[in-house]
Amino acid sequence: MHVIVPYTDISPKTRLDPILTASERTAFAQAMLHDVISTLQSNGHTIELLVPTETLVQAREQRDGDGDDLTQTETTAVNTEAVSTSTSTHKDTTERDTASGRRVSHPSADAASVARETVMTILGDSNDLKQKVITQSEHIDTTNNDHNHNQQIDTVQSHIQPSQITVTADDRALTPAINRCLDRLSNTEAPFSELAVVMADLALITPAAIERLFAREGDIVLAPGRGGGTNAIVVRHPAFTVDYHGTSYRDHYQTATDASLSVGVVDSMRLGTDIDEPADLPEVLFHNNRISSAWLQSVGIELSLNNDTGRVGVTRKGSCAYDD
Repeated sequence: MHVIVPYTDISPKTRLDPILTASERTAFAQAMLHDVISTLQSNGHTIELLVPTETLVQAREQRDGDGDDLTQTETTAVNTEAVSTSTSTHKDTTERDTASGRRVSHPSADAASVARETVMTILGDSNDLKQKVITQSEHIDTTNNDHNHNQQIDTVQSHIQPSQITVTADDRALTPAINRCLDRLSNTEAPFSELAVVMADLALITPAAIERLFAREGDIVLAPGRGGGTNAIVVRHPAFTVDYHGTSYRDHYQTATDASLSVGVVDSMRLGTDIDEPADLPEVLFHNNRISSAWLQSVGIELSLNNDTGRVGVTRKGSCAYDD
């Protein structure tokens, strides 16, 4: 299965602001992305990251130390026989604002497949993640040692194959960006008869949950999220389009039935739990034994019981900031 994973590291997860700083939210989003990608690739699926142009620009600037020369883009060609890397010329999709000197991104409908180094810059490599965990652990009294955290990181990282990941830059909102990707299903020369979209904040995801989703029959297969959203979807018919605004699960179901398409639904706790708010973090600590939970523990996030309500939440011990 070819899986599109929308991701942004530009002010992500703002609803976690009560417990994480801005830079910590970015790092946590990256940790969840690692867990999602490693799970998908461990089952042999191909990944396409859908990111804003600015994420791609920042990755190239961090990798090369100079982001001004954007007329060259590395393209990673993936076929059934081999992975080859070549260089091609494309029109620059960003420019400097003459007044502020800041880089301004312009919408780009063209896919920008990038080389291994750029993909790993977006993801962050295992040594970098280990150092972040170790640095934070030095500031707090944690019961989880660095060795266990590093084992979790190594296990996740071992499943990630950067050469099998492509990155598409698109500055449009989520709905039109995904629909542009789904247009490939109406192309008779397209290599895919089905496409999946899986959100990057499904920290509880497991190979079994993903295979259950992909094995379900139907022109459209939906994995609803809590609150009425759509956390994952498989599309096997070119007539279908997404709309992620509001209660998208109900809307997607209605859109499919109106078009006389068959619909499968996968009711899964692991696929249905997207991590957006502090109240969601206990689920990560309970059910994720990989990078996401290791990262939370490293900055002092731990389970706590509210004696008044009898419900489990999280607290943060110590006082440490994540590069902020």
